[in-house]
Parts: sequence; C-alpha cells; structure tokens
Amino acid sequence: MPRLISLISLLVASFVLALASAASAATPARAKEPKPTTKFTQPFSVHRTPGSQVQRNDCAEVKSTLRAKARSLKKPTKAICVDHTPPSAAAITMMEKKRAAKVKESAPAPFPPVCVNTNSDLNWKQTRHIGCRAWLWSRPEVWRADSTGNVVQVGAVQVRTIQEASTPTVYGQTQWYHRISTQVMNINGQVAGMKMQGSGACFTPGSSAPNCAAQFPNLIPLQSVDKLTDQPEGGVTFIQTAVTTPGQIAYSSSEITIKFELAGATKIGGVESKLWQTDYIRCDNALPGVTSRGCVFFRHQPTYAVSRTGMLSLYAAHLRDALKSGLPGAATAADGPNNTPLRRLTDQTLRTQNGDRACPSRYPRPKTPVEHECDEYPFRSTWQGARTAADANPNTPWTARTHDWCQIFDNLTPIGVTGPNGYSVCMIPKTHNGGGGNDLLKFYNDNRIIEKDGYFVHTY
Repeated sequence: MPRLISLISLLVASFVLALASAASAATPARAKEPKPTTKFTQPFSVHRTPGSQVQRNDCAEVKSTLRAKARSLKKPTKAICVDHTPPSAAAITMMEKKRAAKVKESAPAPFPPVCVNTNSDLNWKQTRHIGCRAWLWSRPEVWRADSTGNVVQVGAVQVRTIQEASTPTVYGQTQWYHRISTQVMNINGQVAGMKMQGSGACFTPGSSAPNCAAQFPNLIPLQSVDKLTDQPEGGVTFIQTAVTTPGQIAYSSSEITIKFELAGATKIGGVESKLWQTDYIRCDNALPGVTSRGCVFFRHQPTYAVSRTGMLSLYAAHLRDALKSGLPGAATAADGPNNTPLRRLTDQTLRTQNGDRACPSRYPRPKTPVEHECDEYPFRSTWQGARTAADANPNTPWTARTHDWCQIFDNLTPIGVTGPNGYSVCMIPKTHNGGGGNDLLKFYNDNRIIEKDGYFVHTY
C-alpha cells in the first residue's frame, strides 16, 4: 500500500507539472521584465473635508470682548479661547521628548500607521474603508483682564489629537465608527481647573434631517486637562446609517466636538470648542449582484492590483502591456502614462456589447496546449470598454491593438499601437481569463464599486 500511495503521489505531481508547463508554453516567450515586487499595499488618497475645522471662539474676539467686560465690571475678569495653530516642528520635538507619545496604544485598537506617521494638516488620508487625520492641535488659552482693561495671557494648555473613522469590510453592515485620542502635551502658567469633554454627532450633507444616528455620543467624559499626561484619553462614537431598500444610496458624515471649560471664567462668544468632521461616507444597498449593504469612503478611488507572478500571471501580463501602451487606468507612472481612472459599467447589455466588439468571433481561439480565450482591456465592465467608449467618441478612430505574444494574427489588430484611444486584446489561457474575471468581481465587491465609481489598475 505505501508503494501504491507513493506512485499515486508521483503521478499527481507529474500531472500538475505538465499542466503548468502547458500553460507556460501556451504563449510565445516575452521580453524579460523587471523583477516584480512581492507585496502590494493599497495607497491612501488625500481629501480636504468641507467644514473640517471650525473655530467657534476666536482669541482676538475674546480678548477684545474681555477688555470691555472687565472695564464695565470694574474688576479683574478671566476668559478662555482656543487657538488651533499647530506648534512649530521644534516645539513639537521638545514636547515629545518630555513625555511618551503613546497614541498608538489607545483603544479600541492601534491606529493605522498613516494616521501617526504624517504631518498636521486639514486633510483626511483614506482608503476605501479607513480614513484619518493626525496631529491636530488645540491650545486653550487663559486670558485675564484687570479693571483698567489691560489684557494678558496667564496660562495655556497644548492638546494633541488624532482621529480615525473606519467603515465595515463585512457585507451587511452600515454602522461605522469615528474615534479620537487626545493627549495633554504641554502646560504653561495658570490653568488650574481647566477641563475638557468630547461629543460625537452625525449629519447628512445638505439636509437638516440626518439619515444617520450617533450611538454613544458622549465619547469623552468631562475630565481635567490641567496636568501633563503620558497616556492619551480617547473615545469612540458609532454611526448607524439608515439604508434598507434595494438600490438605496445615502451620504453622511460624523463630527466630534471638543469643549474646554475653566472654573470661574467668563463665557464669551459661546462655548470654547473645536470641531472635526469626517469626509463624506457613502452607505448603499446598490452593489450589483449583492443583496447586502455596506459603507465606504467613496471619494477614494481604489487600486485593482494583480500579481504578474501569481496564478493569473498571463492575465496580469496583458494588463501590464495594455497599460504601457497608453490605455487608461494606470495607478502609477510605472504602470503606464495614462492615469485616467476606469469607471465601472453595470448595465449587462452594454457590457456584452463591449465584449463582443473587443473579441469578435473571427479571432481564432487556440486550443492547444490548453484552451485559450480572448481577454480585453479596458474591461468590458467599464465605460472605457470597446463599444461604450467608441460610442462616446464618434469622431475618433477606436480600434483594437494587440501584443507580440498574444497569438492574434489579424490585419485589423496591429501590434505596437500606442495612445489613449482604442482597446487591447490578447489570447490567454481560459483559466487565467476566468480567474481574472472572478478576481475583478471580488475587487468590485470588497470596495463596493457601484455604477461609474472610479478605480485604477496596477500590476506587480
């Protein structure tokens, strides 16, 4: 029996090697390519958020009002305001040396590296499911006016904040979270009794009636900020979006307000606070072929990445050559010169027409040593597909091109054509073509790419 098992194992191994050899022999040898990388990391995109930073208490206004109030009361008067100007790089370095910046350890989980390894600004760095803004600064200042109206700053607290919003990667969920971590980094002067609290809320752009609800809105309880802290304080609010019916799409955003208080201070110009707002998040029940709901940072255009050394190597090789020839969708300059994003097409009739035009029946499909199929780029499931793009550009020649290893010998399908207009076709093994289609569909579903959503293509 052991000899029989060994013999069977040897036969199976020989069969697998034969299939691999047949697939590799299915196409002529190609020019040697640069050594591909072995790992792909989805890049972040950067977006400026509307209303992403609001100062509700301007320090210049507070000082002016405080001066007049002290004169009218004829006694010393205190007030606080919040300055949102980031400290200098030298000041930040000095503060960090004085205490441990343990932001990465804050609950409920470590922040993504891009959230902590970035500069302070007003932008959100995001992928399709994660967005963050790092190193936002609040400086609540204590000002005192004497009875004659002389105004001086008597104290200040430097508070550093990091925040992240994350949408679910599991189908069927439309709840996402927005969390924040704050840390007192420096104290100057008289700040005894200063406190801080944070609250979360959600809203719908352009509507007074939000289609979402914030759960656990009091994410940071009232706490003192008049002492230095090595361990950051944090909180999280969960946003539930009302998306139920098939085809429904809803847009929402969440915001976090940090409020500073000081015992005995005169309130001037409303509460002392700073507000942060996420980029708009889209929740939908409109993903073709999928009945479950989900949410994404829809302004991020993700990258569809395929390995040239994996199970779909010849599918990836065609994508690489098509992009190099100047067709749209290149994720990087190394992929190709045309970085116009592809746009998803969901109409089944138009998709079929794209495939029929790109891969006409007159192209012979090789059957040996393995069965081949015609692969097209841009994909038939995009508006840049062969038929829909030609219809959109009636005065521009929209013709096919191929490559020297693709086994298409047709006078109307030349080799070596470059430029943004047209489409590329190639004969690749049926397993690579079918696997590529399934891989693309998984990318669409994982990133909730719905009608006319944009994305890029990268091979590695």
